[in-house]
Amino acid sequence: MDIERIHKALTEGETTRVEFKSCRDKVSTSVYDTVCSFSNHSGGLIILGFDDDMNLTGVNKNASVNLKKNIINTLGNKEVFFPKLTIEPEIEEYDGKTIIVIDVPVSQYPVRYKNKYFDRVGDADMDITDNMELVLGLFERKNPHLFEDRLVPGLQMKNLDPATFKFCRNAATTLNPLHAWQDMTDMEILESCRLVKKDENGNIEGFKYAALLLFGTDDAIAEHLPRYKFELLYHKMTYERFNMNLPEDSARYDDRKTVRSNIIQAYRQMLDFVVKYLPDKFYLPDNGSTARLDLRVQIFREVIGNICAHSDYQPGFGGYVEVFYDRVITKNATRLIPTMKEGSLTLDELGPYTKNPLIVKVLNELHFVEDLGSGRRNLKRYAPLYYPDYKIEISNGNQFEFSITYDDLSRGKAGNVTGKATGNATGKEAGNVSDNVLTIIKAIGSDTLAMKEIMERLSLKGSGNFRQAYLYPAIEEGYILRTEPDKLKSPNQKYYLSDKGKALL
Repeated sequence: MDIERIHKALTEGETTRVEFKSCRDKVSTSVYDTVCSFSNHSGGLIILGFDDDMNLTGVNKNASVNLKKNIINTLGNKEVFFPKLTIEPEIEEYDGKTIIVIDVPVSQYPVRYKNKYFDRVGDADMDITDNMELVLGLFERKNPHLFEDRLVPGLQMKNLDPATFKFCRNAATTLNPLHAWQDMTDMEILESCRLVKKDENGNIEGFKYAALLLFGTDDAIAEHLPRYKFELLYHKMTYERFNMNLPEDSARYDDRKTVRSNIIQAYRQMLDFVVKYLPDKFYLPDNGSTARLDLRVQIFREVIGNICAHSDYQPGFGGYVEVFYDRVITKNATRLIPTMKEGSLTLDELGPYTKNPLIVKVLNELHFVEDLGSGRRNLKRYAPLYYPDYKIEISNGNQFEFSITYDDLSRGKAGNVTGKATGNATGKEAGNVSDNVLTIIKAIGSDTLAMKEIMERLSLKGSGNFRQAYLYPAIEEGYILRTEPDKLKSPNQKYYLSDKGKALL
């Protein structure tokens, strides 16, 4: 065993793939619970000889060989483990003490221990035996046949949408006038993309789920995949404000669209929804072209394409796209793979693994997604142009979550707040508002800020003068609200614009 791997495990602590056990003189039952859960999930490392606080206690050196034998015999006993597991623990010396390391690979099949199924959730082993939905999910995860490649019972050509085929044919030939699809029938397109299965005599045996997902009519998808959907939500506030869950924000979204159309139609609707609510920033590429490039499309075509290409459509959990003032968050069900770690990921840690190769092939022809790795490259290229301080956060598990900030560069910058009413504040209402009140309204914008943060945006230092000249007048006139109106001196007090303030802004 590589000692560095043990060092890394100690640094990270117990995770989805790391577990520590004391087991001084005998192997506890909980060790086998973890072996079972690791086998069923995505593998992992069990280290015997550390207590719950990861203090090195060691196992009994004189008993270590027998402990190892007991583990091997238990894992190989089909009356205890089914299927039986062939794993050989390693006895190691670490900082002068004996430890035992069990490197558990992910199993090809569902594993049960004493007639119970365990799965790994975070740093815990969960007995899922009595939860039929979780057990079914485990068996689906172990199924060697990809969901998209299975045949849909009863699906026929009449259940596929002619308009989607027409769109694909037009889109492909627009990008490449010599594209093979231009002269193909709908059936020939399906055959070329391996979306239909035929017997050795050329007779159709059935259509695959990938065909339904890509080309199915709304009625056909509703019949065969009733839980399939994408939820699109727009929140007219920052992500921080949304999570404050204030009483006045009882409406938890300002626009919502549920998409149940096939992936190709859904992709277009999702991208249109995101672009609709993002600020459009002027950008001319440096290649000499006079045609402006829509940075929103360049960035979020990759994000939306990822949802369509890599979702696990079998469980029926919907995909989500949430748009806030300062970020876009996407969520979709996904299949766990041993080569990609769970938990927090960086953009560079996203492996070039295609979870739905049949679907990706068609999306690739339409340039909805491109070659493996292009998504990372394009995000790194265009995101800084859209917002230099962008931030990407990724979490991988049974649900894949992706978040990217896009806060408007001009919002909240002190240099853009002049302290005087500008030509943007027009009309009778603005004409009756003092310069200082307009200034603080513009400084706060769509954010929720502490007094110190507002003063920093305005480059002001005297808190007493700030309260009297800016803050209190804006509050008295109803343009600004407190997050804690009943605790005026609360250290957690923050301020945000009322509907009246937003209207003026």
